Amino acid sequence: MRHTAWLSAAQVVNTKDWQQVNPSRLSDLHTQGIEPDRPPLDAAYMVALLFDVGPAMAGGMGMVPLDFADLHAWQHITGMLITPWQSKTLRRLSCDYVASHQAAQSPDCPSPWAPEIEPP
Repeated sequence: MRHTAWLSAAQVVNTKDWQQVNPSRLSDLHTQGIEPDRPPLDAAYMVALLFDVGPAMAGGMGMVPLDFADLHAWQHITGMLITPWQSKTLRRLSCDYVASHQAAQSPDCPSPWAPEIEPP
């Protein structure tokens, strides 16, 4: 989740007199014809659920994590029933997404994940 947020964050460059927002790392890579490596997922269906709900909500000062009311409303509207631990997990994933997305706006923010390199 953190890596997905890192890839999708627009990079903000602040200078003395102005602020420039550059495209996301993912759009830069796609422009170059590169599909980035992604970490393996043990519970990909949970990530799919999170993106069905929406990984975050718009708040008064920017992006905020989903809360349980958002998850409850999503369940009611879609008819999709999830367990309490799934609700907690989706909330935790949303919190991780928002935190990583905000940190990744700095152009020098390192990737939270890198593929393992197998020894020769």
